[in-house]
Amino acid sequence: MMTEHLSEEEIQQYALDSTACGEAVKVHVHACPHCRQKVENYQLLFMAIKAQPPATFDFDLTESVLEKLPQPKKSLGNVLVSFILGLAILGMGCLLYFFRGQLASLFSGIASLTIYLILIASLAIFGFLCIDKYMRFVKQTKKLNYY
Repeated sequence: MMTEHLSEEEIQQYALDSTACGEAVKVHVHACPHCRQKVENYQLLFMAIKAQPPATFDFDLTESVLEKLPQPKKSLGNVLVSFILGLAILGMGCLLYFFRGQLASLFSGIASLTIYLILIASLAIFGFLCIDKYMRFVKQTKKLNYY
């Protein structure tokens, strides 16, 4: 048996989940009336905390947070860029469709190593852009935590 009383952490751990405690702690709680009383007090306290209704605000928290967030600026520039990008993709699709027979002969004259190098460089650039986009997202998310 332990000669000293249990620490507050050990008593709280025993009050929350006695199965997670060591055998020496269990034996001490059963043998020591002082520590047993502390365990009972903590168990009552924990039950009272669990019985409390969840906290509610008397105001709309969502509305107050949304007011502080910067609003995206709607401009004609974003619409114009989207339109031009859509036209470019549509044009590329049409070109690929109409010249699909000649594409095989286009790449037949290029060495396979060159094609692989172009593909690897394109994937690396795409990867760096994705990482940059993710880092900006994390930075913006951290800004939200300060409001």
